[in-house]
Amino acid sequence: MGNAPSLAVSVGVPLITSSILGRNIQNDVKNWYKYLRQPSWKPPRVAFAIVWPILYTLMGTASWLVWHNGGWQKHSAALSMYAIQLALNLAWPPIFFSGHKLGLALADSTALLAAVGATTQLFWEAEPAAGKLLLPYLAWTAYATVLNAWIWNKNPKADSAASLKAQPKHTKLDEIQEEIQMQAPDAK
Repeated sequence: MGNAPSLAVSVGVPLITSSILGRNIQNDVKNWYKYLRQPSWKPPRVAFAIVWPILYTLMGTASWLVWHNGGWQKHSAALSMYAIQLALNLAWPPIFFSGHKLGLALADSTALLAAVGATTQLFWEAEPAAGKLLLPYLAWTAYATVLNAWIWNKNPKADSAASLKAQPKHTKLDEIQEEIQMQAPDAK
């Protein structure tokens, strides 16, 4: 396969697969996710629609660079780890949004973070430019894992939309009060 077609496939696989998954979870994003208590530092919904296509393009390009620099014969560990992290990445939205399994999604996200870290290192060793292309993805995955942990911690009954609708909306005042409580010395 020539350079342009193989690059298109490398970028297209994560982009197209994630796009299909995104369409399948839209109702859960609209009808369930909005009821979750969320931190003030969560990015606006539109940010995800901007960031993920960029990250998937960088991921696909990085995998292509490693493939182009020796393929499976030379970099089987790096490309296998890439496939593992991609599977973990694509598993997260249905677990979190469709399954409403915040704890399981956090476990997936934590494993994903480790896999992205390993992939970044292996790609860097195979082709330094490929490793550099994964750095924004590694940073975003770390941020998303912390966000997932916060949401899981603050939404213990997130398994159904009905229980979330009955739960009071988390406000900025709630966050300030929680922060004060965390910083206050124990009164004994």
